[in-house]
Amino acid sequence: IKVEFSMKFTSRDLSLKRTPSKKQSGVFGVKINVVTKRERSKVPYIVRQCIEEVEKRGIDEVGIYRISGVATDIQALKAAFDTNTKDILVMLSDMDINAIAGTLKLHFRELPEPLLTDRLYPAFHGGHSTLRPSSQGELHDAPPALPARLQPHDLPDSAGAPQTGG
Repeated sequence: IKVEFSMKFTSRDLSLKRTPSKKQSGVFGVKINVVTKRERSKVPYIVRQCIEEVEKRGIDEVGIYRISGVATDIQALKAAFDTNTKDILVMLSDMDINAIAGTLKLHFRELPEPLLTDRLYPAFHGGHSTLRPSSQGELHDAPPALPARLQPHDLPDSAGAPQTGG
């Protein structure tokens, strides 16, 4: 099997403008480093919980991350994560899996700075042709600034809510 892909880089100045949130208390529209620092975690709680739920219930779902969830469900989850509602885990277990995937996609879309920043893009672009996937799904020869793969010990215990304060 041969897989080819191409990428075109468009600077954020020429593409969709991302406007940072004025509030720093939620997770939507807030820089990811602010959220991770506040939660004392390498991966934001919203990302961990949504991915965990998708892996538990939706991994075999046709069109997961492609089929849109119901907008009102996505907005309800957004509000719950932004206000750190204690019922998030119950909401996630009752919510349609496409709404959960949609909430995660919305979170990434609303980040004020993309995950692959303008500063990191050249390293990624220059290194993509030399990347070799291993049998465990890890990437070998990744540029030093890009993690090859998060290891389980990099993730805090996802059973509890994010830590606040500090």
